[in-house]
Amino acid sequence: MREGQNRDYTFNLRRGFLKSPKWKRSKKAVSILRDLIKRHSKIENVRLGKWVNEHIWKHGGKNPPGKVKINIKVEKHKNEKTKAETLIAHAELAELPPKALRLIKLEEEKKKKAVAKKKEEIPKKIEETKEKITEIKKKVSKKKEDRKASKKELQKELAEAKAEEKEKKQAKVTASMERKMHK
Repeated sequence: MREGQNRDYTFNLRRGFLKSPKWKRSKKAVSILRDLIKRHSKIENVRLGKWVNEHIWKHGGKNPPGKVKINIKVEKHKNEKTKAETLIAHAELAELPPKALRLIKLEEEKKKKAVAKKKEEIPKKIEETKEKITEIKKKVSKKKEDRKASKKELQKELAEAKAEEKEKKQAKVTASMERKMHK
């Protein structure tokens, strides 16, 4: 089977598990089912769904069902650690029981409610971030003004210091020149 394919099968498990002891029959039925899925899908990695397992173990470990109708889907699975992609055959019951359908419907409703709640929260978060941005802009502008003011003060001080140095230099030069001239 290739990626994305779906197939329905009806597997006869009775032939295989009748050969095992009575107390191991459901466990044997699961292993037989895995082997049959591997053989038909030609994929080594097999995952049985929750409801397949529930169906096989429904009457306990001693009395599994003789036949099982299964839908097999082939999917790509990406391993997070090794980052390698492998194909997996995912098996689920062809006809889900009413309990499973109810639970799936409830989960879908919960997801819809969660999405709606997030959609309501998004405008609030946007407003909060806008407020934070305006506060940050105000703080930045204050800091810039403070820096400009301090720069102007520093420039004034530097100009005053330069002026004083010029005055001192000019005074020294003129005094020495005057002395030379008077001699």
